[in-house]
Amino acid sequence: MDNQHFRSIDTLRGIAALAICLYHAHAIFGLNVLVPHAYLAVDLFFILSGFILVQRYAPEIESESSKISFSDFAIVRLARLYPLYLLVSIIGALYFAAWLFINGQLFLNFKNYVLAIINSIIAIPYFSKPFDEVGAVFPFATQAWSIFWEIIVSLAFYFHIKYKNNYAFLISIIGFCILVFQTFSNNTIDGGWQAHNFLIGGLRAFTGFFMGVFTAEIYVQIKNKNQKSKINIFEFFAFVFLTLTLIYCIFSKQSHFTTETCLIFVGFPTIVIGAANSQAAILNNKIGDFLGKISFSIYLLHGIMAAVFITILNKTSIIKPGFVTGITWLGIVIICSFLSYKIYEAPSRKFFKSLFKSKTSPAKISKPIDRWFDLVNNKNLQKPLA
Repeated sequence: MDNQHFRSIDTLRGIAALAICLYHAHAIFGLNVLVPHAYLAVDLFFILSGFILVQRYAPEIESESSKISFSDFAIVRLARLYPLYLLVSIIGALYFAAWLFINGQLFLNFKNYVLAIINSIIAIPYFSKPFDEVGAVFPFATQAWSIFWEIIVSLAFYFHIKYKNNYAFLISIIGFCILVFQTFSNNTIDGGWQAHNFLIGGLRAFTGFFMGVFTAEIYVQIKNKNQKSKINIFEFFAFVFLTLTLIYCIFSKQSHFTTETCLIFVGFPTIVIGAANSQAAILNNKIGDFLGKISFSIYLLHGIMAAVFITILNKTSIIKPGFVTGITWLGIVIICSFLSYKIYEAPSRKFFKSLFKSKTSPAKISKPIDRWFDLVNNKNLQKPLA
């Protein structure tokens, strides 16, 4: 199994992050809705995650020489996901403290606020009194519900590969059936960030992630056998499903449950296989590389940045919602995401990994601040972890 880098997959991840960003920014653009079904990009994230982790870690996990232990793998995944989540949670907590104080509610909600901070630091859901109208279980970083489930499914993935359980398709089928049953009445698969639909997020995570694992297995078989006819078929249908996805996500005013389930279970895996093998310039270019690199920062940062910007719009008449305002805000998000990636996200992965990795020498641990600045300046900074 090739441990390779997929530029096209990075592009898909970047596009998906931008879609979710726009989905939550409709008020800034002065619209009631913008990219109305972009929440499906989260399901694509889970599929991409399962696909990439198979390529990146399965050979090491399967190795008889135990190149990577469970604890090492857990540290790698936490180093990838937790530092940026913690930063965004801190920023979100400060924003909510200011919002509660301005509205005279800080002391009335102080106990709940402190409990929410503790939950956020530990990275577990907060099911008590909500701070906003949607009642997010991660009130300071709304999108973090998917990060929580990503960590859970990543750990399950390790044992799935370690003990050679070839049940990825069965797991995704079972999760899919339960997900269909749980969400059919709502006519949409969107859910996971609130207390009453939190478990739906788990179903989306397990279904999508293990569908990604199964997709990787299909991809490897096709590549190893060099079946060019099948590769061409996947590339063709990948283009078809990608077009249908864009049409549905951007232009469809109504939710269609059958369309959403078909895209998640058939369309997205086909897109991933076709894109992974594609050399098309539209998926393999510097813009796609850039967006893929900062996609995680876009995904986590845009929520709090939208909340702050909307608050400013509501408190002042100088700036008006509209296309120019929205594009300006989007540009700010992209710039901040790049700075986040460059200064904090990528270095923090290496930093936290170096602190906990057993083979790290005492000299590297003794001066963690120096180590951090070395990483910021790209000294010994390798490719970002998957």
